[in-house]
Amino acid sequence: MKAELPAVENATEKLEVKEAVYRELLTAISSEVVIAANTSCFSITRLGSLVSRPENLLGIHFMNPVSMKPVVEMIQGHWTSEKTIETARRFLAQ
Repeated sequence: MKAELPAVENATEKLEVKEAVYRELLTAISSEVVIAANTSCFSITRLGSLVSRPENLLGIHFMNPVSMKPVVEMIQGHWTSEKTIETARRFLAQ
């Protein structure tokens, strides 16, 4: 059974590692699942090129310490859809 909740990727900042994580992740989720990349090194558009549905990928950057900072940055890539942005907003509001 494939996961239906949003997926937050927080792999180390090495492109080859992120590529491997996305390959594995795409086998575990449905094509409709939003993928939130936590990165400060790579563009979201570049990471979107690693997945089959780049419109479902966006960046989410949590501020540290996460438990004490009510701010989350969302980064839209070239292909990120408005539906993905709205899904991420609802997820983060929870």
